[in-house]
Amino acid sequence: MKILIRLAVVFAAVVALGLAALAILLPRIVKSDAVRARIETAAYDALGRELRYRDLSPGLLREYLARGNPVLTGLSATYLYGSVRERGLEYDDVGGDPVGHFVVLSGYDREKREVLVADPLKDNPPFGSHYYTVGLDRLVGAILLGIVTYDANLLILRPREPETR
Repeated sequence: MKILIRLAVVFAAVVALGLAALAILLPRIVKSDAVRARIETAAYDALGRELRYRDLSPGLLREYLARGNPVLTGLSATYLYGSVRERGLEYDDVGGDPVGHFVVLSGYDREKREVLVADPLKDNPPFGSHYYTVGLDRLVGAILLGIVTYDANLLILRPREPETR
């Protein structure tokens, strides 16, 4: 019986070490250019659509918005609106949870460093409108904080290239 317990402990320790090593190494593996290139190629082969991995930065958003490409993005509405956290339908900044949301980014004012946002939520707390501008740095922060609600992503929308024959 003691041998079985010792074997179970050793097995558990090996599994724990393996999981720890995977947790440390996996982000580095996925961040490698070779792995990203394979994923991008596989996505294109399977879907006929382009998939790119790039780190989020103000420059990335400016690049796509300057081309006239709208960007569908998930973000933290709690941070974007400067709102309190929610628990069900009640506001509870201590015991509540942050809330995720999706908006469309449709323009950029270089002088003011503001992004034009199209928001499906008309009664959003600070703006009260479907269309408003928000500072680029605050927007990037809201997108990055979207990881808490599993919403942090970008979908770049652009027309299909005309087919040549």
